[in-house]
Amino acid sequence: MVGLDMTNGPLPLVGLKEGNELGYDDSQSVVATAASEPEAFPITTFSFQSGVFRHTEPGKGRNWNRSPGIMKTLSWNARGLGNPGAFEELRGLIRSSQPTVVFLMETHLWGKYDSMIKYKIGYPHSIHVDSMGRRGGLALCRNDEIDVDELYGNPKTCRRRHSWDLLRRLTPLPGVPWCCVGDFNAILSSDEKLGGSNKSNNSMINFRLAHDDCGLRDLGFSGAQMTWNNGRKGAANIQERLDRGVANIDWWSFFPDYHLSHLEFWGSDHRALLLDLRPGPRGLERGRGFCFEPGWLRDDECNEIVATSWKSHVFTGSASSFLGGLQKCANSLKRWSKCKLGNLSKRIISIRKSLELLYSAPQSDATVSSIRSLNKELEKLLIMEEQYWRQRGRTDWLHGGDTNTKFFHAKAKLRKKRNTIRGMEDENGRWCNTIEDITRVTETYFSSIFTNCSPSEEEMARVTTLIRPRVDAHMNSRLSQPFCAEEIKASLFNMGPTKAPDPDGFHALFYQKQWHV
Repeated sequence: MVGLDMTNGPLPLVGLKEGNELGYDDSQSVVATAASEPEAFPITTFSFQSGVFRHTEPGKGRNWNRSPGIMKTLSWNARGLGNPGAFEELRGLIRSSQPTVVFLMETHLWGKYDSMIKYKIGYPHSIHVDSMGRRGGLALCRNDEIDVDELYGNPKTCRRRHSWDLLRRLTPLPGVPWCCVGDFNAILSSDEKLGGSNKSNNSMINFRLAHDDCGLRDLGFSGAQMTWNNGRKGAANIQERLDRGVANIDWWSFFPDYHLSHLEFWGSDHRALLLDLRPGPRGLERGRGFCFEPGWLRDDECNEIVATSWKSHVFTGSASSFLGGLQKCANSLKRWSKCKLGNLSKRIISIRKSLELLYSAPQSDATVSSIRSLNKELEKLLIMEEQYWRQRGRTDWLHGGDTNTKFFHAKAKLRKKRNTIRGMEDENGRWCNTIEDITRVTETYFSSIFTNCSPSEEEMARVTTLIRPRVDAHMNSRLSQPFCAEEIKASLFNMGPTKAPDPDGFHALFYQKQWHV
């Protein structure tokens, strides 16, 4: 986990130092490293252009199996905690969200306030970087022994490239889950700003390039979009999305059910961000329905299943009879897939283990034949797995190659999160997150927009006389003619084969390949 603060000035490059507290040297760089309780979590500090703290447990290094202990992370640019009222705001924020880790920016505190943060908000494992007058100040508070990276960047547009360079230096080795949450003091696109002058295109491009170079993607959010508000009225009001969370593909795979919330304003011009790695029950969950998999077509039995199911169905010529035939095919394919194919990932692992044993055995004719057979089966399963995740990723492009199951898996996870309904706002502005309330809000909304106000015939005639017809009698005659099989076939074969399927689970590819049946 990386906490980011891009709100203070540039810090020059300095060497590695160790100490018992965090602070600044004469060159205004963050250099100190080591906790007030070294046995709990010794700290090694790498100080680059903008300062970095890297915390690891002694003798353990990075143990990602422990990461799920970080249940919730709160990131907040507090804009000063020097008065009792601000501290009460912080305590209220912590009481409402109950985070495991709290990252505070711009605390404007120094000296004795270190222990004040540590004990008054109830986090025994805390470290603090003193502010320089009324500029800066960081606090990292936690109630568990975890691994944390913390980055302290700078906000000036002309020097912000140092922050992005530092972010690139922090990029971990492939396979390591990496997430950054905090105040980046930058936006990715113009739609993340309301009011004021336009942002420089170069600054947004550099921010996006840094994301791409580090393999980071935006985590999305729930709540209001803009996280910063200058608090002014009318035309002088400016709002921007300066705070965000980003992560690499490995992190998405490690925490597929995360939830990032933009909280309310708590005595600061920045919203707090709450990242929950194990959110509670989701708003609405549906049972898994049927979806035809393109990879099934690689198995000859699939065509036999479809032909047998379709021919055994009794058709009456009605639409309901046709839908009944499709449902019969779907049920047969679902049973066949479960019995023969099972879990693709488990089958792939099983075949690879079998191959490893065969390669270690004496290479007799029977062994070589088995190896060839298993390799052929493995190749087929790998293609099916890639197609499975490609379909769920709903994307046809891939940066750096055309076959990458991990990429499509991450895209599918992101789509699932984006389509998940965790809550809705009702007509009174109240946030609803239970299944019952979400159902009620949905029904109320659609009932209201589709309710007929029962206009009189005179009122309807007055309206229709103002509408100019666009379809003449000849066009209407052609449109009213019954559909023919050739027209339906032409339409189906012009569709994208694996685009969004119908509610019955079949997309155009199924009809294109099984039209002869």
